Amino acid sequence: MSEGDDRLRALLLNGSAFLAWKTGDPETATAVPEEAVEAAEACGDVRAAGCALTTLGSLERDCGRFAEARRLHERAARTFEAAGDAWGVARSTYSLGYVAYREGSFALSRELLERSVEQSEQLADNYGVVISLAALASLAIASGELDRGEALVDTLARAVVELGAGEQEMPSMLKYQLGRLRARLGDHALAARLLRESVAGLGQMSSTALLSLLAELGVEEWALGRTEAAAIVLGAAAGLTSSFGYSLPAEVQEQFERTAALVREADGLLSTAWERGSAMTLDEAVAFVLADTA
Repeated sequence: MSEGDDRLRALLLNGSAFLAWKTGDPETATAVPEEAVEAAEACGDVRAAGCALTTLGSLERDCGRFAEARRLHERAARTFEAAGDAWGVARSTYSLGYVAYREGSFALSRELLERSVEQSEQLADNYGVVISLAALASLAIASGELDRGEALVDTLARAVVELGAGEQEMPSMLKYQLGRLRARLGDHALAARLLRESVAGLGQMSSTALLSLLAELGVEEWALGRTEAAAIVLGAAAGLTSSFGYSLPAEVQEQFERTAALVREADGLLSTAWERGSAMTLDEAVAFVLADTA
């Protein structure tokens, strides 16, 4: 196989893996990146190899295998650094910071994510700035630093505007963070509305983000007394998280389990609603939320 064939194969394999990760096909997403790394290394395409390692590391993180995720992202970082690829180094810094957040290593996460913002700003990489700020906002909200979280969401809003209309999912990411913040502040009605409105765009980013959103929305619906809708959405989050093999962020998992226990204790209508939700595909769960938003 020629060098050009290896490069094309690496790009196609990594694209396939990235799509599988985003749409909730962990079996494909796990198997394909290793082939992509081999093909990229065979033709000396450092960026393709680093991107494949990053995709695989992201999947390991979403499945809760944080040590392996960190190892893969560190390997990606070394690959990018050896080639002098500043964009790849910045993405690896972000990825390692997000793994630290998911692990609960908040101080390390903040250090890495703030560095990722700086690296992305130096490269005029507005997308990198936005995803790093969004992760910092999640970190602040998770750690109970709500004033800092509010300031970061304001900064994120400005960065989304600067990024422009080319990235349609970014306004949804902003609404998602706003919704999470309002939930922690006890404004459940606004939180639920913002979370519902962010569903469509967030679905363009990854299935794991959607699963977390569904769990958080179910908690807010329950707080509002919309118990049947809550049971359906929480049932969907439970069923899909199990079938995909993904894990929720610790603070989301805690709220989800507490509310889900209340739903499971109920009889009759709520049990039926939970079963209905747990049988949904991801597309069906999104359609239910969107229909409820209309």
